[in-house]
Amino acid sequence: MDLVQRMRVYTPISVAHHQHLKWSEYESYTFAKGEALAPIGIQEARRVAISMPIVICKSEKHFGPVAVQSLLNERNEYLDSRGTWAGDYVPAVYRAYPFSLEPISAQEYTLCMDLDSGLIGREGQHALFEGPGALSNSMNKVKDFLIAVNKDRVNAVNACRLLEEYGLLQCYEFEGDELGTTRHKNLYTFDEERLNKLNSIEFEKIRAKGYLPFIYSQLLSLQKIPSLVKLLSIRRREESIRSPSLTISDFESGLITFDKIR
Repeated sequence: MDLVQRMRVYTPISVAHHQHLKWSEYESYTFAKGEALAPIGIQEARRVAISMPIVICKSEKHFGPVAVQSLLNERNEYLDSRGTWAGDYVPAVYRAYPFSLEPISAQEYTLCMDLDSGLIGREGQHALFEGPGALSNSMNKVKDFLIAVNKDRVNAVNACRLLEEYGLLQCYEFEGDELGTTRHKNLYTFDEERLNKLNSIEFEKIRAKGYLPFIYSQLLSLQKIPSLVKLLSIRRREESIRSPSLTISDFESGLITFDKIR
């Protein structure tokens, strides 16, 4: 269901192959380095909007909301050089790492893990399984969290489907003094003017489904774009200090093209 193509590869967890493995909790967010976009859910959007910009992205199959973590490809401005998260909110998709729910069909998902994370092996803080093939208590908590996160994201996709049907999505342009203006066919925002012109039946359906807070959270989140541009400038200065040979022009070709959105 992902809108964003991730660099990580997830392997389904099975008793036959992983019975004796253990896992440890991550100590930094370096695994999210290079991810300019993070998929989020409809309820989660309210919390994301306080800290990060939200846009609507289009994949081959559907629309869905994502948190914008950089205006440049393969970057995440919310990470400092030590892998510490610099924002006020960490997207839920990262908080269960190294685990994820991955689709095996249109309606079914399976619990998976990133074997290349360095957090899974013969030694670790928590067991994957306990007893005859039963998930450990710690893994059941992870699974329950991921199920809730996935449900929230599915609800967001369903909301975007109806809102797109009502003509409430419009192409969006990032604007910044250093970045210029870019326009991307896969990047959208909600159209408040169009929302106000909906007939009473359409508007009531949106209100009844609880989509209005989602719409306004996304629109209000765009006020965080200047903060993200400022954070980009800070990261550029940090990188130029660590690597004096780098110049601003080294980054300018990296504006998001959304060619990595499925």
